[in-house]
Amino acid sequence: MVNCSAVNCKNRSKNNCIFHRFPADPQRRKRWLINCRRINWTPSSNSRLCSDHFEPNQYEQNRQDGRKLLKPNAIPTLFQVPNPPKLFAQSRRSTYKVC
Repeated sequence: MVNCSAVNCKNRSKNNCIFHRFPADPQRRKRWLINCRRINWTPSSNSRLCSDHFEPNQYEQNRQDGRKLLKPNAIPTLFQVPNPPKLFAQSRRSTYKVC
């Protein structure tokens, strides 16, 4: 059974969540760890984060095979911790001048 490694998350593989491995790339892995807010913790090869910690725009859209895969540069931002990380939700900038 797989458990989510995030603080205050009780999701398990039997809860119909998708679980993601920590990235091998050192820079992305460091960013994931910072956002997880786990002090003095190093993820093992079995450590996972569940899909609840990723914004919908962090997943590839309209895949032909119907699978739900993270984008190559996805960073988890949704955590139940004090002072959570900033979201990646992009606001569109208007090209029109407001008078």
